[in-house]
Amino acid sequence: MSVIGVIAEFNPLHNGHIELLNHARTNLQAEYVVVVMSGDFTQRGNPAMISKYDRAKLALKHGADLIIELPVIASTSSAETFAKSGIAHLNATGIVTHLLFGCEDANMEMFRTAANLASSDSMDYHKTINAFVKQGDSYAVARQKAIQMQQKGVELPPDFLSKPNNILGVEYVKALASDVYDIEPVCYPRTSSAHDSKKLGGAAASGSAIRNAMETNQAQAAQPSIPDDVMKLLRFNAQFRTLLRSSDISQLLHYKLISSDDFSEYLDCNEDISNKINKMKDRFVEFENFCSLLKSKDLTYARISRVLLHIALGITAEDRDNLEFCNFAPYLRILGFSKAGTALLTHIKNSARVPFFLSPQGGMPQLNTVEQSILKKDVYASDVYRTLLTSKSGRVFPTEFTRKFELKDING
Repeated sequence: MSVIGVIAEFNPLHNGHIELLNHARTNLQAEYVVVVMSGDFTQRGNPAMISKYDRAKLALKHGADLIIELPVIASTSSAETFAKSGIAHLNATGIVTHLLFGCEDANMEMFRTAANLASSDSMDYHKTINAFVKQGDSYAVARQKAIQMQQKGVELPPDFLSKPNNILGVEYVKALASDVYDIEPVCYPRTSSAHDSKKLGGAAASGSAIRNAMETNQAQAAQPSIPDDVMKLLRFNAQFRTLLRSSDISQLLHYKLISSDDFSEYLDCNEDISNKINKMKDRFVEFENFCSLLKSKDLTYARISRVLLHIALGITAEDRDNLEFCNFAPYLRILGFSKAGTALLTHIKNSARVPFFLSPQGGMPQLNTVEQSILKKDVYASDVYRTLLTSKSGRVFPTEFTRKFELKDING
């Protein structure tokens, strides 16, 4: 049985994502497509534009068979943890045979070379990175330079590790190099605009460009880049004020900032960043503005955004340690499945290496104390997301314990 795994955010689902799902079916002859998808908060440190349930529903309509939620500890982490956890979840199903990922440079040997070099434990490699960082380079740039200096065999383009999808691809291949996994990576060239480009380019715009268009009332310009049903949902949510963005979490974050003087316990933070936050917090106006205030040559906007989100959600370094203790996949939380995907649940029941469930209520009794702590973080994050929706729209939304998944929602 050929089962293709995809790790994604679908924030929102666009033509490039659908092209990837179609490639799995048409070119790779996938019998089933399993997606591990970020929940309510994403790797950029932002709330997802639309809810995880709506994003799962759209993905199922456009080619996925099963959607598994990536725990919030992983979905809001660095590329390494994001990738490790995504891979671990696909592996935990016991049925996924291949990982398909989009990239800017579709050369598998380049990814294997970069992954091997990035896995280096040599002192010279790490000293070189530290030297470049001290000179003012960001960690990503410093790592790129260090890898360029030590590479052998397949030559990497100078900007190979400066491209977002390539960075994640290297982390996927690095994780899959472990003997623990028997999943084959397959890369697919990204035909849309650069992952973080804000330019709208016909049918090939990026998720960043689409989000920016929706946030700046340019929905019409984004129309060619996304399916009609996605645009319909985005317009509906915009009308009822349920499209979320970073600024919507500002009030919660501001409260957390004035409630403490030490933020070093939070994931991705350290003493230096904590001190910088304390020094600047009296100038806090809103989330995105504060990220810009804290950003520096050696501290990227994305890193700051993740740190601030972790403070707002109460996600600590210890939580990440707990996730690693569970081999990055403590359970499989099913967000949805298509009619064809019902057969996969039977396969997973027989092959899953961790507990799996559809609702937290059904999941909690199956989990040990550490696993429960991770699930509680997911539930809390969803509660925060729900309260943001309510605050912005004035409407009531179901909790994680009252919402029910219905197959008819997917198949009409």
